Amino acid sequence: MKIIYSIILSTILIAILSFAFTSTFAQNEFMYSIKFVCIPTVGPDKESVFVPQDYNTVVNVHNPYNQSIDFSKKAVIAQSEDEQRGQISKFMNDTLKPDQALSINCKDIVSLFNNTNSSIGDGFVILLADEKLDVSAVYTTQNSIDVEYIQPTNISAFKKLPDLTIKIF
Repeated sequence: MKIIYSIILSTILIAILSFAFTSTFAQNEFMYSIKFVCIPTVGPDKESVFVPQDYNTVVNVHNPYNQSIDFSKKAVIAQSEDEQRGQISKFMNDTLKPDQALSINCKDIVSLFNNTNSSIGDGFVILLADEKLDVSAVYTTQNSIDVEYIQPTNISAFKKLPDLTIKIF
């Protein structure tokens, strides 16, 4: 009888844990890492890796679905190897209604840091979403424009469930 109770209890525990892990890991399946360059008026004494001119980035995000999509966004500033690592903003939640689009420009990226860092340089905008979105980055200077389409990383593949050991006495 004790074995039957242990089996029933184990089955219930597995069902509960399975539901909890499934609902937790179903969120934010897709991650987009979009490079940004927001450097106003680079001169020869500023950043030696950049040709002197203005650099700007706009990240475009489109919801191709018939329902609203919630997503989170943050920014990470990149620094040189010999410098202290850059700031990481907090995640901000956002929503796009069906077929809506959003542009995230350099001013918006600064606002992710609560406008405390007016010279952000370059880094990454990170988007997390439950569904795939249409994401592109538009890079401009005075003389050029480049459009890159950004593919998501399926981060649910990286989430490993913990080992589960059940002892039956």
